[in-house]
Amino acid sequence: MKRKYKVWIWMVLLTLLMSSLPSGVMANERYRVYSSIDNGFEICYPESWTLTEGFMGTVMTVVSPIPYRGSDMAVSYNVIVQDISSQGNYSIDQYTELTLNQLELMFTDPKIISVTDAPLGGIRGKEIIYAGTMGQFRLQWMCRFIFNNNKIYVITFGTTVKEFDKFKALGMDVMDSFELI
Repeated sequence: MKRKYKVWIWMVLLTLLMSSLPSGVMANERYRVYSSIDNGFEICYPESWTLTEGFMGTVMTVVSPIPYRGSDMAVSYNVIVQDISSQGNYSIDQYTELTLNQLELMFTDPKIISVTDAPLGGIRGKEIIYAGTMGQFRLQWMCRFIFNNNKIYVITFGTTVKEFDKFKALGMDVMDSFELI
């Protein structure tokens, strides 16, 4: 009886541990956890990818090796954290509208594919999937963002339009691993 009880406890603990990790990253990749104490978050990313901190205003950027799973283009993620305490009281919907307007100005042939509610770190947020041309490349991104304690947290995953659906599940797993600390 005691042995069955111990086995059951170990199974429960293992299940809890496994369920707290992002499914696609866990199943297909070895991963690392990036923690930013200053910005109050953690996020998982594939171990074979290159991490750069502070690149072009991001807290962190992670880029896949090339080639990656048959792709001849890199797949990337970045996290931006911005203090918005001095910018007034934006609602998530107002920020979404502002972001959509900016996307129209940033890319050649921009296309908004979807705008939906999507949690990030357990907080109500938004997700925008969009495409646009940069130079000679037609790219597609998935962006999720939330407000928390006068900060906005923005995670963006991107690759080519052609490769986006192939890597979307991995992108969602990485975003789902995001936690406020």
